[in-house]
Amino acid sequence: DTQNAKVKDLEEALAAIEDEAVAIKHRMVEAKEAAHEQRAEVQRMQSSLKEHKGRFNKTERDLVEMRTQLKDYDENELPTKQSKLAQLQHVLNGHVSRYESLVALCDEAGEAEND
Repeated sequence: DTQNAKVKDLEEALAAIEDEAVAIKHRMVEAKEAAHEQRAEVQRMQSSLKEHKGRFNKTERDLVEMRTQLKDYDENELPTKQSKLAQLQHVLNGHVSRYESLVALCDEAGEAEND
């Protein structure tokens, strides 16, 4: 009779251990699925980071190119344009002086005619 009780206790203990093993296997499956989802999320984030880095690097290259163009403009084109502007201003001042002289001559001629 004690033997039967011991056997029954052992069977119950074995059943509890088997139930615990099933629960552990179930948690392991859930953990594997969660790990898989986390790996997928990490891959998405790495891909996004790579894309952002690519955009940043392109923007940085564009900025360097713009700075180079601006420096070239400041050093080469701007002085040339300023020089041409000064020449045009000189020519314009000459035309204005001649125009003013002609106006003065016309005024004098008009006054002489009135006399």
